[in-house]
Amino acid sequence: MTGSRTVSNVYYLPVPAATSSFDEIDPRPTWRARMAHTVWRVRFIMAEIRHILSVPVPSVIPDTAYLGQRGELAARLTRPDTPARIIDFDAARLRLRSM
Repeated sequence: MTGSRTVSNVYYLPVPAATSSFDEIDPRPTWRARMAHTVWRVRFIMAEIRHILSVPVPSVIPDTAYLGQRGELAARLTRPDTPARIIDFDAARLRLRSM
């Protein structure tokens, strides 16, 4: 280390004497405290269940029934096994217009 050392003063505050009053603290909760704790836990559980039941479940494909009736679902989901070799924008525009 290079440089000069700084001198610092350290002051320790007096620590109050520890009291051994273990007789004052009851290690077991009372019946009333346990009941209050249980009531609050039940309230939180009920609120969570109410929230879960009120949130709507999103559907993956909204028009599946319509496409399935007309038989277009299988046609839309099937893709060629190999990628296209030629990019033909005119043919793509015609396909989009026909849909």
